[in-house]
Amino acid sequence: MRPPWRRAWAIPNCQTLPAAERPGLYCRVIQVGMLQTGANVSWQPATVTTIPLIEMFRDYYATGLSEKSLRRQLAAPISLRARQEIEAQLQKIIG
Repeated sequence: MRPPWRRAWAIPNCQTLPAAERPGLYCRVIQVGMLQTGANVSWQPATVTTIPLIEMFRDYYATGLSEKSLRRQLAAPISLRARQEIEAQLQKIIG
């Protein structure tokens, strides 16, 4: 079963979204607080190996991913929910 945050894709009107290849992106909050116009914001690039968001998006809808593809995703800094789902897929492959 897919996690609740992915169930929105099951809505009939959303079936064309994978073909549009316009995934969304969430960022990790380092410090909680109010963000207002004029506030200073910084971006810190990842210090570990990453993979493009579009690759994760395409792999989500692909069938029969290889062990190599799944391990590549697991090596990247991904969300806990995505990690758990990918680990489950990997276990089905390697037994």
